[in-house]
Amino acid sequence: MANSILNPSVIAKESLMQLKNNTVMGNLAHREYKKEFKKVGDTVSIRKPVKFFTSDGATRVNQDVEEGNTNVVIDSRKHVSWNFSTQDLTLSIEEYSKRYIEPAMITLAETMDKSGFGLYKNVWNQVGTPGTTPDTFAKVSPAARRLDEMAVMSNDRNLVVNPEAHYGIAGDQVGLQNQAMVKSAYEAAKIGRIAGLNTYASNNIKTHTVG
Repeated sequence: MANSILNPSVIAKESLMQLKNNTVMGNLAHREYKKEFKKVGDTVSIRKPVKFFTSDGATRVNQDVEEGNTNVVIDSRKHVSWNFSTQDLTLSIEEYSKRYIEPAMITLAETMDKSGFGLYKNVWNQVGTPGTTPDTFAKVSPAARRLDEMAVMSNDRNLVVNPEAHYGIAGDQVGLQNQAMVKSAYEAAKIGRIAGLNTYASNNIKTHTVG
C-alpha cells in the first residue's frame, strides 16, 4: 500500500510531541497563563494574587480588595528550519520523524532549555556558594529550607542540576540505609525525590562565573 502524503498538521503534531519529550526546563515551566496567550499579541496582562491581613478584636474590619497585575511578554522566538522535497513527504511519519523532526527538535529543545536556565540571574533569592556545584544532600537541602522559610507551597517543587551534581548526589545516597534508594542510585544513578524536591538532570545548566 502506498504511503499517504504527509501534511503540515501531521508534521506539527509529531514535532510538538518530540519537542516535549526532549525538554527539561520547558516541561517544568509554570503554565497557568498559557490560555491567555491566544490571539492577544505578544504581551499579556496577568493578575497578581490578592493579599489580605489579619485584624484584631471582635469587630469586623473590612479590607479593600486590590488586584495588582503584571505583564508577560513574548520577547524571544526560536525556530529550526530545513528544506525537503515532495518525495520526503511520501515517507511514513515514523521515517520522516527519525530523519528530520527528531534531530531538529533535540536542537530546539536544548536551545529552549538554555534560555530557561539562563533566567536564574533574575532570581533575587539564593543559597550556597556561587560557582560551587551542589553535589551532596548537605549542599542541596539549604535550597529546600529557604523555600520553607519563604512559605513556598510544598507540592511541585523541582530541582534541576548539572551532570556533576547529579552523579555527586547519587553517590551521596549510596551510603544510606534505604536499600531501594541505594540500588537506584548505584545502578541507574537515579536520585528521585530528595529534600522534598523532584530532581532532574540537564547538561544545559548554566555555569556561573563569580564576579
